Amino acid sequence: MKLGAHYRSFESDAITIQSSDHQCHVICIYRPPRGKKNPSTINDFINDFENLLHELKQSKCPFYIVGDCNIHFDNKSDSDTKRLISLLTEHDMNQLITVPAHRYGHTLDYLITSYSNSLILDHQVFDKAISDHFLIIADIDISKPKQEKRTVTSRNLEQLNTSVLKDMLKNCLSTTTVENADHLNQAMKTAIDHCAPVRTRTISARPISPWFSLEIKKAKRLRRQAERKWRKTKLQVHGDIFTHHRNRVNSIVEEKKKTYYVNQLQGVASCNEFFQVTDCIFGKEKTTALPCTGSDKELCHQFSTFLIKRLKIFVHNWVQNHHPNHMHLF
Repeated sequence: MKLGAHYRSFESDAITIQSSDHQCHVICIYRPPRGKKNPSTINDFINDFENLLHELKQSKCPFYIVGDCNIHFDNKSDSDTKRLISLLTEHDMNQLITVPAHRYGHTLDYLITSYSNSLILDHQVFDKAISDHFLIIADIDISKPKQEKRTVTSRNLEQLNTSVLKDMLKNCLSTTTVENADHLNQAMKTAIDHCAPVRTRTISARPISPWFSLEIKKAKRLRRQAERKWRKTKLQVHGDIFTHHRNRVNSIVEEKKKTYYVNQLQGVASCNEFFQVTDCIFGKEKTTALPCTGSDKELCHQFSTFLIKRLKIFVHNWVQNHHPNHMHLF
């Protein structure tokens, strides 16, 4: 979704969430504190916010406004809060966050929706120790596309006991005669199957991250363990430990990404390869434009007809230029 108007008193961005049965808009806004960089008054913000509500209601589908308005919604006696509540009431809107969403105990971050046309089932507020603002999570009644499943087989070679593997191979090779490569392969397969058996499991297909490594995997595991402990004890010291592991994961991922793309760019040998790497960095998907047809069979027929026509033209021109006496054949 693209907002039609530019609002001076706050920053804004909007997205559209669409599924097979529903569609809704999510608008994130941020109203900076008044100062030299933001001379807008509370009157400017109320007017812009009302215009935003009018614009969103014209779309005729549910919408949700989230973000930081820098108005303490928990302070009901504040004049700015009263004006905002009055505006929301006039437009049949409701602000759902009633608990502190900031480190200093105020409700600055909002989740605004309509009383009569809302798909929100539940919402929660979490302190993820990311910033001085808390994380707001909302469950929306929209069917999520099912993740594609695939079956994979693997061996846990990380925990392979090489000493046991060597002993099994020695015993096997000493008791049997290796007549050909097939016998040797079978002996090695039997030993490896015993030390690291094949496991078959079903996993969700996710985008491949070429920079992902075992170092990132271990760091994420430690981060998750630290977060669980902090959630359980609520102690500041465990919160600091979680923050340390979280920052370490972010640092490792950033460094791995940087190294991967630097190596990719250094290996570029042509402009075409350069644009392929930059498209990958910016998330541009490569699409193949094909003619619109009713079926694959019809598309193949169009391609064959086109190629046969071009081939006949090429042969005709070649014979005309090199063997004009044989033109009667065409």
